[in-house]
Parts: sequence; structure tokens; C-alpha cells
Amino acid sequence: MSTITYERLNEIFQCAGSKYGFEEVTAEFVPFRSFNIRWRRTDKCADFKVTDYLEDAPEEVLTELAEGLFGRMHDDTSGLLIEITNKISSHEFSECKQPIYLGRTTGITKNPQGRSKNLNDSISRLKEQHLITDEDTMGIFLTWLKGGNAGNVGNSSVLMRAVIISDALDSDTVPDIVLDYAVYCELCLIKIGFYSDKKILNEMFAGLENKFDRKDESKEWLKQMGLCV
Repeated sequence: MSTITYERLNEIFQCAGSKYGFEEVTAEFVPFRSFNIRWRRTDKCADFKVTDYLEDAPEEVLTELAEGLFGRMHDDTSGLLIEITNKISSHEFSECKQPIYLGRTTGITKNPQGRSKNLNDSISRLKEQHLITDEDTMGIFLTWLKGGNAGNVGNSSVLMRAVIISDALDSDTVPDIVLDYAVYCELCLIKIGFYSDKKILNEMFAGLENKFDRKDESKEWLKQMGLCV
């Protein structure tokens, strides 16, 4: 797969900008940790910082991104970014970019084995209960977040297929079912994927969450720990 050069990226954004009356447009790839695009603009000038995860994306994807950003500058662009991520999201993409993403993510152990618990054991138990399949975990990277996560059980990256769980759950005093619930919820978010409509996303998540038999018990445990999904 060929890499888009700095010069070509500028040409793509300059071409899109000219259609909207912009006289000076610059763009560059930036090594953001997560998938992100930032910009600054004045009346006739615009400068874009584009995630370098896209530097080897098909050129038509970058063209669509540039034209979409100029077209929606006065509106919410979150829907556009979801459209773009859906176009590039694949097991091949995550396999290639996941190591870069993990290298840029601070405070993680980069290992499913914790002090007391192993996240792979949760995966095995969830599969035994037929809550997840081998396909659901294909290419998934499991790791612990050191020092907790500001009240959350963890987080996940749909695009990079990574699940990061708070090491507050890495304790013999925490029942396995509680850890399993936390891991399951993050996997559900990856399984659902990208949706700009929060209502649809929440409904899909609730449908999957309700399949976890001891959901209420697990949520109560997390609440007592000051954690939530």
C-alpha cells in the first residue's frame, strides 16, 4: 500500500478548499494517539492536522475527508469522521496500526496478565457462556490500565481493536464475574462499531448487555468500587 506524501496531502486539501473559496490551505499528517483531525481557519485560510493513521489510506478516502471537512466546517463533523472510520475499519487495518496505537498509549501494561488476574481468562469464560465468539475476539489486544481510569472500568478502541481495563479490577477481592462483565461491555462496544446516532448505539449496547445474566450484581459491585462502564 502506497503512502500519501506531504505534497499530495496538501494538493488534496487545497483542491477541496478552492471549491469553497479558500485561498490558502495547508495540511500535514500528525502522530495523534487516537484517530483525530484538527483544524484552524480564518476567512480564506485553513490549516489541517490529519492523523497519520491515514497516510496509507486510499487517496479517495482522503479526498472525501477533505471535501467533507470543508463542506461541514460550520456543522458537527463527528458524523463525517465516523463515515471515514467505517470505510477504513478492518482487521487488516487494526493489525497494521494497533502496535502504533499501543506504543502511543501511556499507562498501560501491554500484557493481559495482571498481578492477580489474567484478562484472557475472562475471554475464555465469556466464550464458555456463549456470550462472545472467536470472531468477536479476532485481533483483540487486552491490557491493563495502571492506576485506574478516573471512575471507569476501562475503555476500548473500535478502530484499533484494543480493550484496556482498569487495574482496580486486578485483585483477588474482585469476583471474576465482575471483571468478566467489564471486559464483556468493552467487547460489546467494539462489536457494535461506529454510530453517529447515540440512541441507536445505546439501544444496541443495552440489548447485548442484557445477555449477561449477572449484570445487575456486577454493576452493583462496580458502583461500590466507584467504577462504571
